[in-house]
Amino acid sequence: MNPWLPLPPGSPDAHPVYCLPYAGGSAAIYRPWRRQAPPGIAVVPVQPPGRRERFEEPPLTSAVAMAEQAGAAILPTLRGPYSLFGISMGALVAFELAHWLSERGRPPVRLFVASYPAPHVPRTLPRVHDSPDSTVVELLSALRVTPPEILASEEMRNLLMPLIRADLAVTETYVPRVREPLRMPVTVLRGVDDPHLSEDSARAWSALTSAPCTVERFDAGHFLVHERPAEVLRLLAAPVAG
Repeated sequence: MNPWLPLPPGSPDAHPVYCLPYAGGSAAIYRPWRRQAPPGIAVVPVQPPGRRERFEEPPLTSAVAMAEQAGAAILPTLRGPYSLFGISMGALVAFELAHWLSERGRPPVRLFVASYPAPHVPRTLPRVHDSPDSTVVELLSALRVTPPEILASEEMRNLLMPLIRADLAVTETYVPRVREPLRMPVTVLRGVDDPHLSEDSARAWSALTSAPCTVERFDAGHFLVHERPAEVLRLLAAPVAG
């Protein structure tokens, strides 16, 4: 079994959409999508190390490293056109993954990025991945970028703190690189009640592709994948439907 792709592949005739999770999340967040996906697409959850069945593996702390390892696992599975989707931290990794796969001649036909500002936009959030646990929990609670059920349980916090720190490091230590823009369309998903993705920082993704870049708005907050799953899935299927 490919540890990065823990679930069986969908229909071979469907358009695969490889989906990367937010910080502290796992491939399991996309399990319901497998049943709910419109005809024509197959949701393929991606599982980074340090979570669920990969819990014993040390989590990665670099978006580039995560993209390289995910890419090496995904590349042999590609048989035709496909798309990439990522939310929050997963959006950053999906962006790096799109570059990695493009450099090897297998670019996605579209990149979907949700709840994350364009990577070259200067960060406004403090660096906390190497701070005391109390500081990490306090900031995450205030920002509402980690599912509240994780932070509410002391046992869960203690269990997942190494993963949470690693995932925070993925975004907090990221350094944008100067390179050619992507060549596929980029669709940015923004919850209008998400305080961490402004309209300007969403539109800034357009500088990172030579193809069209569109911003789709949802009546939701940061976790629009949970708040508006049917709407998100319809959007993912739109390019396939033509």
